[in-house]
Amino acid sequence: MDPNVVGKWTKNETYNSGYGDNFMGGNFSQSLIFMADGSVAEGSSSASIGGSNYSGSSKGAGSGVIDGLRWYTKANMLWLSIDQNGQKQEVELGRYYIENNRMLITGKNGEKILLSR
Repeated sequence: MDPNVVGKWTKNETYNSGYGDNFMGGNFSQSLIFMADGSVAEGSSSASIGGSNYSGSSKGAGSGVIDGLRWYTKANMLWLSIDQNGQKQEVELGRYYIENNRMLITGKNGEKILLSR
């Protein structure tokens, strides 16, 4: 396991549409915590949306350690191991690169996810 992966990582997304009286903006945030012992915890989440005549927000504290879910790294690849009902499944999340408190994960299909500390 790469100790650089240990910690809380957050995915942030921002959407904007329109302008003036037709403007709408939204921000969404979700986090995962990769623990030093290989376990994974669900971190906090939040969502906010607003426009010219409305606004709203929601926050979640997270559920803590997720039973049966573990993480590990092998040759710069980030993996999840899921043990559910006695059956184990391994999922390759993708190649990861960490720099300046940001982690870029690139999946086999080329999809990229940027996380920050």
